[in-house]
Amino acid sequence: MTPRAQTEGKPGRVLVVGEAKLAGADFAELLVGASHSVETVADGEKAREYLVQRSPEVILLDLDLPDGNGLDLLPDLKELDQLAAILVSGSQADAPMVVEAMRRGADNFLTDNLTREDFLECVDRALQRHRTERRALVYQEAVESRLSGEANEIPELLGTSRSIQRVRDLTASVAETDASVVLLGETGTGKGLVARAIHRLSNRASASFVDVNCATLPRDLVESEIFGHEKGAFTGAAEQKPGLLEIGHGGTVFFDEIGELQLSAQSKLVKAIEDRYFRRVGGIKEVSVDVRFLAATHVDLEMGVREGSFREDLFYRLNVFQIPLPPLRERGEDIAQLALHFVKTLNPYFGRQSETISGEAQRLLLRYDWPGNVRELRNVVERAMILARHREISPSHLPKNLKATSRSSPRRMPSLAEVETEHIRKVLEMTESNMRQTAEILGISRSTLYAKLRKAGVEIPKLRKSKGRWRRKRG
Repeated sequence: MTPRAQTEGKPGRVLVVGEAKLAGADFAELLVGASHSVETVADGEKAREYLVQRSPEVILLDLDLPDGNGLDLLPDLKELDQLAAILVSGSQADAPMVVEAMRRGADNFLTDNLTREDFLECVDRALQRHRTERRALVYQEAVESRLSGEANEIPELLGTSRSIQRVRDLTASVAETDASVVLLGETGTGKGLVARAIHRLSNRASASFVDVNCATLPRDLVESEIFGHEKGAFTGAAEQKPGLLEIGHGGTVFFDEIGELQLSAQSKLVKAIEDRYFRRVGGIKEVSVDVRFLAATHVDLEMGVREGSFREDLFYRLNVFQIPLPPLRERGEDIAQLALHFVKTLNPYFGRQSETISGEAQRLLLRYDWPGNVRELRNVVERAMILARHREISPSHLPKNLKATSRSSPRRMPSLAEVETEHIRKVLEMTESNMRQTAEILGISRSTLYAKLRKAGVEIPKLRKSKGRWRRKRG
């Protein structure tokens, strides 16, 4: 069996860096024609930014880049993604350059005399190698985590607060299943991190994780992106293209901002979840897929169902299990730990040696409301590190708006007693002031309930007689 046949039906995720050509055709053009999913970036800086966010299986690197020599970029790419196979090409493929490229992390060097078929076979071999190494790494990590008793640890979700520990527990529990999951939370709370953690801890970890941002899909190409299209399906469809569901076959597909998905695509997605097959745009052949569905939203999907902007049947098929993510303002004890983690992570990229955050700077961080949540905190730390010229980040390195907001008195947080009293009020309202039911729901005796109401100064509902029995008076 040739390498081409071994990966047939399993398109790969390929990043093309630069504008390399082969036999007059762009690498990207050849790869798309072979049904691979291809992203292109123009230079080294864009490649670094891409790899911080996403993980391709193969990188095709042109050594003749507009912002420098691709040889110098190789170690950075390898550090950012150790598993991605890197194939390089250059206008001067002499022996010393080939040797140096291999020394710096390249897996293969593509010469000018390659045929198109040879080129695609090189890519397929790289894909096969990547997938084999990834399966081995996932297996090794699983064994090591079980031996160390840390199978439920999720390093992506830093913090010691009770709320983030709850998220870790829910993530570890649902990851072992194939259940669909909806992640709820404000923008920037880390829904994407949780989705990746679920995939990494699942039995699908060695397969693809496909991130579909529903808010950024081109409105006229939504169905084509998700389900793929056949050649000639519409103007510009020059080749058959696999959709993101096909690319995720065997793995996990994560629909970020699912509330933004068009109703027409929602209808087709419902059938794909139910039947595990679909048709490409313009196609008649059914394409079978085996994927796990994850979704995230910062909007109220149930409200969307009531308003008609989100399909009820899709909501119930996705909403098998929910994980709510707390906003950063409710994770006060985690803020300093997260900030110091970002300092350590970003040091290599800025060539800094920042080691700590001053006590006053930490107090300012703790007093801020963080409307942008963890993502905003990372941006603030990144900006501070750019300004800092020594090992400590001080208040002078923080944004003015953050300091101005922080100078005001911190928001008064309700006491535990106040939270308890408000909860009791809500349960009383729900039971229509039925003291027995209220006590049962709260898990306390009626005498304890009466005592708590008296202590909080809450008026105890009076009894009234109705239809031969005593009932509580309302209002």
